[in-house]
This record gives sequence, structure tokens and C-alpha cells, in this order.
Amino acid sequence: MTRLKSRHDGMLGWIADNTSADAVIAAPHGSGLRIDLALLARRPAFHGIGQPFRTACLAENAQRGALIAGLSADSNTGGPRYRDYYRALDYADFQSIARAFRLDYVLIDEDHQPDMPAETIMQSRGGLRLIMIDPK
Repeated sequence: MTRLKSRHDGMLGWIADNTSADAVIAAPHGSGLRIDLALLARRPAFHGIGQPFRTACLAENAQRGALIAGLSADSNTGGPRYRDYYRALDYADFQSIARAFRLDYVLIDEDHQPDMPAETIMQSRGGLRLIMIDPK
């Protein structure tokens, strides 16, 4: 059997071994990490993966996309603009999102928002950081 691989296997393995199975994790739009989270770490992605094809679920997915990537209903595709939107979010923004919808962790590039609270950095590997979000 062929095993799926990701350039982020180290971080995804750490997530699989060290977070609860129902932990909801956000990842940059267009990075491929949202798919890797579901397939390799077996964790729910905050936006874009595993949404049932029911109207209510599609509407919620659109709301999540607007919060995390600045997506509008008519443009649910990747690209630099959406990655830049995600990179501009700071810890307080992620907390606000976590108050609207469950969000336990975010994956960010190591150079993204270097002023993230140190106590929230759970892991750094392969150019990524896993940040724990406290919605309070």
C-alpha cells in the first residue's frame, strides 16, 4: 500500500500524536494543508474540507471562508490575496473567529505574526508553527 506524503509530514505527525482527534485546525488558504490535515493528521480543517453537500453546511462553509481567508461567496478559489488575508490575521483575530466557530489551533508560517504569544506556540517544524487558540 502506498502511503500519502506531505512536505509537512513532521508537523502533521506531531499534530496526529499530540492533539485531540476532534481538534479543529485552520491552515492557510491555497497551501494544501487543509487537505493534508484531514488525510494525514486525521484532524478536521476549519474551512473547506469535509463539508456535507447540504445548503446549511455550504452556507456555514462560506462564512468560515470569509472569516479565515476573506473569501466571498462568488470567489472560493486560492491565490495570493487569500494567503495574504490569512497572514494578516493576528492572535486577537483568531480568538474572535474561535468565538464564532470552534477553532482550537492555527497553522501559520514561522515568519507569520512573530508577536504571537509565546505560551500559545505548541510546536515549530518544517517552517510552520502550530498555535493554540484560546477564544476568551
